[in-house]
Amino acid sequence: MTRAAVLLLAGTMWTFGISGVRAATIDPGIYRDAAGAKIYVGIEHTPPDAAYAQYLNPKTGATGALSAFKQVTAICRVREERRVVRAPEGPLGVSLFYAGDAPRATVLLIHGADNETRDMGWIVPYFACNGVDVISYDQRGTGASTGSWLADGPQARARDADALYDVFRSDARVDPRRIGVWAFSNGGWTAPIVAVDRPIAFMILQSAPAESVERNVYYEVRETMLHAGRNDADVDRAIAAWQTIVAAFEGRTPVNAAKEAYVQAKRAPWFEDSLLPLIPERTAFTEPALDGWRRYLSYDPLPTLSKVRTPTLALYGRLDRKVDVEHDVAVLKTAFERAGMRDLTVRWFPDAGHTLKITANGFDYETPARYSRGYPRVMLEWLRARGFVPAGAGAGSDPSLRSGHWGGTIW
Repeated sequence: MTRAAVLLLAGTMWTFGISGVRAATIDPGIYRDAAGAKIYVGIEHTPPDAAYAQYLNPKTGATGALSAFKQVTAICRVREERRVVRAPEGPLGVSLFYAGDAPRATVLLIHGADNETRDMGWIVPYFACNGVDVISYDQRGTGASTGSWLADGPQARARDADALYDVFRSDARVDPRRIGVWAFSNGGWTAPIVAVDRPIAFMILQSAPAESVERNVYYEVRETMLHAGRNDADVDRAIAAWQTIVAAFEGRTPVNAAKEAYVQAKRAPWFEDSLLPLIPERTAFTEPALDGWRRYLSYDPLPTLSKVRTPTLALYGRLDRKVDVEHDVAVLKTAFERAGMRDLTVRWFPDAGHTLKITANGFDYETPARYSRGYPRVMLEWLRARGFVPAGAGAGSDPSLRSGHWGGTIW
């Protein structure tokens, strides 16, 4: 969880919309660049930043902003149908991205902890041009979606995803027997709830935590502070402040104790690295702000994970510093075994961080950005092996998928 995320979470909750200007730069799809390379291009938009065209070179793993629009030639263009759907949490802006009118396997993309719109970059054409329609929505408080994504939490977000499933399962371009979910980071708390709520056909989890939100925050705080050069004593003080705040919104500690712990932390030299937010002290420890803390930080996924039997592909970077990968993979495996899971595949990438881009330490990514070998192709290979995409989709000459050099475990 970023400090910006906690900053909004801890303040007074309000309904807001960030519409922005949706870039009319290039249609999502597959293109040939000036050098003849095949690239996937989609619009990426995380307000208040401007939307831009994001590309992926599947051969090299290179990704970034595409600038030379006039020097690319379309191979596959993705079509889009935009809607506003009624959901329990309020109106939700959503699009169906598709490359044909026949019913196909469909994946619902679930956001991580950011205010991203339905325009989620290259991953939209990556699925759509390889046989899988895409449902992508505006995060709460962006685009055409009302509310605040920070005022929700995993259960509320799952209700949104359930509503989208219910609407699109009857669409003529969607095969209702082959609807799955893809979730990144914090979305990994939401996706399993959806898999229990609805007859989801498959689930792809990318850098998904399996611990409680609270414990995951402590892990991220420790890793961030140690990377910044703080000592163990400072880390312990920061986590103690967090624990006091959590205890207050759960009713186990007086709110005044949380206020005092926060004020003292704010004066400490380690505060800037603690992920504790800069918050208005007068309102942050009163309702409805406390309710926002409660819904966001009080979720433990274990009871839900212990019910999931949906075929699942879980992807992790070995150098992830936002999720305790080795611990959480073991938790995930144990919970799924308890549920009677018969199809869990876990893949890890030894040189990758949270986003599965190449990094030396989990914090600083290689420049220019490049994904670890085997990603994202492994997703299509896994879907193809289960009959969700046409034969040949995702196949190719990438040796990393055959040699095992990229690491990985299959359970």
